[in-house]
Amino acid sequence: MKHSLRMLAAGLTLGLACSTPALAQNSAVNNAILSQKAGQLDKALASINEAIVNEKTKDKAKTWFTRGDIYYSLLDPSTKTLFAKYTANMQPGEALQKAAESYQKALALDGPAGEFGKQVPDRLKNLYGLAFNDGVSYYNAKDYDKAIGSYQLASTLMPTDTTAVLYTAYAQEAKQDLPGAKATYARLLGLDAYKTKPAPVNVYNRLLYIDEQQNDA
Repeated sequence: MKHSLRMLAAGLTLGLACSTPALAQNSAVNNAILSQKAGQLDKALASINEAIVNEKTKDKAKTWFTRGDIYYSLLDPSTKTLFAKYTANMQPGEALQKAAESYQKALALDGPAGEFGKQVPDRLKNLYGLAFNDGVSYYNAKDYDKAIGSYQLASTLMPTDTTAVLYTAYAQEAKQDLPGAKATYARLLGLDAYKTKPAPVNVYNRLLYIDEQQNDA
């Protein structure tokens, strides 16, 4: 009887020892979620950025989806001001870029029908709106390079959308990058949206204008 109890105890100890590393690593993701909900974004970021490089958690959709949500909370209009201190040392657009890459990674790992993958399209639509609005703000401030970057990011988030591509071309024209604008207008005409309906007449007018400017140069 004592021998059996010793064997059982040894088995339990071995089982706990084997499961502890996995639990410890999964706890990094769980800690990130809890810290985010508590408004402690610095701790949430530290935990999730630990999880994305750990062998046990780096290939899990939940890890990347959680990272996307944490970075999105830095951008969400309802929480952006509250969490502004956490983006003070980030480059412009950095949080949005990291949120986007995280959601896209979650989708790649989970597939479109997975628990997390099926939530990604709505998240990307939200990010698209934020990136596009950033582009408009930069354009109005005549910071055309940043406007172009924001519009291009928006376009990658919704590849079938035509508006962000069109506004990219407008910003390139405003910057006097006529070759870039011409290439972007041509790309716009090649999108699936214009295989079944005519493209806006203005696009052809802009291409004619660019050709005239380049011929006169």
